[in-house]
Amino acid sequence: MRKSRLNKVSIPKELAAQILFDSDRTCCVCRVRGRHVQLHHIDEDNSNNDPSNIAVLCFDCHRDTQITGGFDRKLDAHQIVIYRDDWIKRIRNRRVSDHGPEEISPQVKDPLLKLIMSLPDGLLRSYRLAQPKWDTGIPSAMHEGNIDMIWALKHILVDLVAFYPPSHFEGKLPEDYFREKIDSLFDWHSKRFDLEGSGPGTVGGLVIVGGEVISDLEKMVAEMVRSLTSHRDNFNFQAWLSEWKNHSS
Repeated sequence: MRKSRLNKVSIPKELAAQILFDSDRTCCVCRVRGRHVQLHHIDEDNSNNDPSNIAVLCFDCHRDTQITGGFDRKLDAHQIVIYRDDWIKRIRNRRVSDHGPEEISPQVKDPLLKLIMSLPDGLLRSYRLAQPKWDTGIPSAMHEGNIDMIWALKHILVDLVAFYPPSHFEGKLPEDYFREKIDSLFDWHSKRFDLEGSGPGTVGGLVIVGGEVISDLEKMVAEMVRSLTSHRDNFNFQAWLSEWKNHSS
């Protein structure tokens, strides 16, 4: 029997961060990095926040859990569990391969460090997804690649804000705060390139401006990581920063 959706209990922040980290903030079914994701209650009981009952799904795959008729097969609970467990196992194996068990195990209970350690690898995958659009040499496609990267970086910044005190960023919702910040960066670089005669109003100009915004957002991520880890003796910021820069623009 389907349980009521009305008895909803918010997923605690630390639990949500842990689940998102374990799944690399990626849908466990389609496994396409960079898509919007949400935490799905497998038994459809939104009050059951047991970790075994939660999976990370993108919006498209989540819609597949709602299929009620026709020729398409519903993405049911049994399939989701198989997809999720396989995906988490793959993520863990890859992290052990990349960093070694000694580097992963001390941070198992620290959601912040888990998130931070995953960022360089996530940045690299986002670049790989955007690269085909840049490789076309078509300004409109290249601009789309920039937007994909900007969205991915904004998502990282929003995730990091969860570890700051409430209302730390002017009392605004993180999504709103960083959307305004990105708009401001676009405006600043557009004006700067306009003075240099680079034509920011053209699509080609937007590609140049977008690249500058991406660079600024990468620096913002690094600055936030530095601030969040400045008091931690179990985190080597310089080693992390080197890896982050190796994967950045």
